[in-house]
Amino acid sequence: MVWLQCGWPMPSAVPLPPAGVSCLKPSVVIAGLGRIGCGYDLAKAADSLPMTHVGAVMADPRFRLAGAADPGADRRKLCQSVWPDIELAGDAGDLIERARADIVCIATPSAIRRDLVETAVRAGARLIFCEKPLALAVEDAEWIIDHCAANNVRVAVNLSRRWEPGCVAAGQMIAGGDIGEVRRVTGLYTRGISNNAAHLIDLVRNWIGDIQDCSITGRHYPDAPDFRLIAGANIPVDVLGMDGTAVDLFRLEVFGSEGRLLLDDFGAELSVRLAEPLPEDPTLRVLGTSRPIASDPGVTMTAAWDNLYDCLTADRAPACSGDDGLAVARICHRLEQMV
Repeated sequence: MVWLQCGWPMPSAVPLPPAGVSCLKPSVVIAGLGRIGCGYDLAKAADSLPMTHVGAVMADPRFRLAGAADPGADRRKLCQSVWPDIELAGDAGDLIERARADIVCIATPSAIRRDLVETAVRAGARLIFCEKPLALAVEDAEWIIDHCAANNVRVAVNLSRRWEPGCVAAGQMIAGGDIGEVRRVTGLYTRGISNNAAHLIDLVRNWIGDIQDCSITGRHYPDAPDFRLIAGANIPVDVLGMDGTAVDLFRLEVFGSEGRLLLDDFGAELSVRLAEPLPEDPTLRVLGTSRPIASDPGVTMTAAWDNLYDCLTADRAPACSGDDGLAVARICHRLEQMV
């Protein structure tokens, strides 16, 4: 039956698709054609890696894009100018109902995601890929996770550094003890707690451990208050907000007993400096020469969709699950309530 649904002939001896997968070429619906939906790819070089959901799905022959939706006619027109064969719609809910895709990617404003998730589950989606924040209200985010779990639908959240190779390697170095026992973390960010800071909070959870407490420590810039997290084994994480109208910043620095790991420029720069004796006085230790950690933010969207394919065809877990997205949403909400 699976082979007939996919339009393939029924050979006499072939491996069947994995259990629970409707087709070895999963169908996809994308709701939202803003910057991350397709906008970043509209003017890029043809040979560069995709930075958006539409671009990644269209570049990967393992997927079939069943359609994309956005209420904005101008956005649909721009999308069609690059990908003329895509079926486009103004009503995402209607498209999701009609297409009954394996994966529904929701890149709409957060306020309407609960309704779209409900529609996707009803239409038989197997996996829902949401942009962050998962929802505008924590109650809606919790409902999304509970409703999908009750209906055996997986959820992934695009906290994108979970798929960036350098960030993955950095997390493995920290977990492996390369910089020793983590003692303190500092960070800088701009443009909102639920915007850029959400990525930083997720990195802290991923690298250091679950967050036990959070507090606001300063309000120098209205959209980027300073805050403190307590993560992992009671590790203090102090984050300063900066003026995003001057320059956008995203920086995380992890200090351990044997060295320091730095993420800068939104992840474009990753490096480690290990502790070593001071030549003039071996009783003192200082940070040695900076060693780069190979990073490639350009592959992040491709890597994310590669992971989603494996979720459906090889029963892999999402690198950033719905539970991860919910945990970050809860911390962001708590911090925003304190401002």
